[in-house]
Amino acid sequence: MKNCTTSNKIKSEMQYYSEEENIGHLIAPVLREPLKGMIIEKVVVNTSGSTDNSEKRILEISALNPEVHLTAKGREEGICA
Repeated sequence: MKNCTTSNKIKSEMQYYSEEENIGHLIAPVLREPLKGMIIEKVVVNTSGSTDNSEKRILEISALNPEVHLTAKGREEGICA
């Protein structure tokens, strides 16, 4: 996960591969518990070639949290790729 700060706003980028079952639990803390005095401006979630319904789940989360954005890449680029 990479964080970029500009004044008191945070942009976070996360990369996951086939985490449909867990993705909501992984994103939730970032949205509800930003650093003290900081505002979550944008959370970019990259599914990196996931073969499950991770992308669909992220879009569902994004519908409720407009700061969450999906970036889908066609191949694995995760830690173990």
